[in-house]
Amino acid sequence: MNNFAIIGVGRWGQILLKSFSKKVKFKKFASSGNCKNTIAARNIEPSIVESSLNNILNDTEIQNIIIATPLESLYRIARDSVIAGKNIFLEKPGALNASQVNELKILCTENQALYINYLYACDPIFEKIKALVSSEEILEIKCFWKKSSLSNQDILLNLACHDIFLVTNLLKCNDVSILKKKIEKSQCHVELSIDNKLIKIFIDSSSNQREKRFYIKTKKNVLLWDIYNKKLFINGKETFCSAEDLVDKTRDKFLDMIVNQTKEGYSKSRTVMTLDIIEKIRK
Repeated sequence: MNNFAIIGVGRWGQILLKSFSKKVKFKKFASSGNCKNTIAARNIEPSIVESSLNNILNDTEIQNIIIATPLESLYRIARDSVIAGKNIFLEKPGALNASQVNELKILCTENQALYINYLYACDPIFEKIKALVSSEEILEIKCFWKKSSLSNQDILLNLACHDIFLVTNLLKCNDVSILKKKIEKSQCHVELSIDNKLIKIFIDSSSNQREKRFYIKTKKNVLLWDIYNKKLFINGKETFCSAEDLVDKTRDKFLDMIVNQTKEGYSKSRTVMTLDIIEKIRK
């Protein structure tokens, strides 16, 4: 596999670096200059060399770039990387709005990989859920998330995008309206009507508790996905669990894209839907 580079080696960037290092060789990294993060990156991959973004983009030996920077710089770095002809593994939500993602899609060449990483959508439990509800009528979806986060990033783009992206994988999202919303720095409570289905999203990022649950009510069943505990309950009975490492799974999906030279539009089209919905919530 060709040399890799990673842009952004904060907490999440280090997790990605550790996973990818199991299968590929890293040549360079770029960071904000935080000494602690730089040391951590070199501990994970001793041969990696710190460099500037421009140096990485101009390095013809580097064909693949992982981008794990803060929200405000994701699109700019991704755009420059795509123009430089690199394959891109891009952390969610990929950009600040749908038009930016559409531009990235247009800029990609036919065999240029652009993978936008929504971790929970790759969970085998969610794949099981999609199969289960494909033949049932969904009536309501509730997303409930409590966590303690030190991040000051936008709660809609940083956290709610996960749940909205999952919803876009279950519904066509042809008709979206906002029924109720209360958006604060650390809390988000939104009620939507999507394709005449009731969608409720509640997030508290200042909680001492740690739980993430995804409920789906159909005409036949009630499904509860306990995301952190990796379990699926149907009508109150545990029916499926998974211990698969989701970071490794998303890594392998991206590597398969590179090997097979596939552009892969699924995550990008769903990302556009997700960001469109977030823009409607903001209005």
